[in-house]
Amino acid sequence: MKDILERLQKLLQAHREFVIFGVLVLGCISFYLAQPGEQNHFMTIGNWRVIAVNISTDALMVVGMTLVIIAGGFDLSVGSTLALGGIVCGKLMVAGVAVPVAMVAGLSVGALIGIVNGLIITKIGVNPLITTLAGMIIVRGLAQVVTQASPVTGLPSSFTALGGDMELFGWVRIPWPIVLMVVVVLVADFLLRRSRFLRQVYYVGGNEEAARFSGIRVDRVRIFTYVMTGVLSALAGIMSSARLISASASAGDGAELRVISAVVIGGASLSGGVGTVLGAFLGLLLVGVIENGMEIMRVNIYMKNVVTGMILILAVSADRLDREKLKRFWRWLRS
Repeated sequence: MKDILERLQKLLQAHREFVIFGVLVLGCISFYLAQPGEQNHFMTIGNWRVIAVNISTDALMVVGMTLVIIAGGFDLSVGSTLALGGIVCGKLMVAGVAVPVAMVAGLSVGALIGIVNGLIITKIGVNPLITTLAGMIIVRGLAQVVTQASPVTGLPSSFTALGGDMELFGWVRIPWPIVLMVVVVLVADFLLRRSRFLRQVYYVGGNEEAARFSGIRVDRVRIFTYVMTGVLSALAGIMSSARLISASASAGDGAELRVISAVVIGGASLSGGVGTVLGAFLGLLLVGVIENGMEIMRVNIYMKNVVTGMILILAVSADRLDREKLKRFWRWLRS
């Protein structure tokens, strides 16, 4: 029994990505078998295209949130930043500003929000939860003030084309949001594993004092993670506006909870120092697959929140497990 508990602990904590992938495969098989043969379209290319497009904007924010959480932080302002980034970009384009310039302006807004969050947290010492909660409210309010609660429409076709498809070899059509999602996730995961600077994120989140004594500029690393989260959230807002052909102050509402849930399900620890971009992406994909499968099976639409919450609880519980707790749990089951 001791060997079994040790193996279970290592499987849950050291190989979370493989566990999530296994659960993802089992979920896909379950949804596939649960449908009648003639009505089964869960495993079709068209349905997986829908799943990928639906999670594409959240995936960009997941990358940034992974960095923040690994560094021991927290960011509740990502959804509001998504909205404001898309609105600023859209407003400038409608006013006649060139598309590239407007996009840079939208990304700059995200970077500015990240800098403000990072400075307040590191230099003033305000708790990340309180700082980003206030930021969420303020940024969402700014988005509503700028738009007067009306969507920004009339976006140029050269911009909305970014929400369309890219052709490969003249016959393969892949949505641009999916292409961007894959590129950002793969590059970010590689850099987080291999880049000397990004590896410092783990040291800062694992033991801040030790990182500081070893010469790591802790404040700079933390501010960088918030800036990246802000930029990627604004980029998600820009891509969302291109796909929906409009920008709205309500865009990204509730995104922060979905993104944080995905990162935690993917193996990141809320205490910092643990996590990967790939694991967080798999967590997001798992949630997306479950929501899509429940929709296809015509389960009550509000049940997806219940299921997502249950998965989150299980993921956090797995993160807190150690050998002694597993032993006590086993003895309780046998009593």
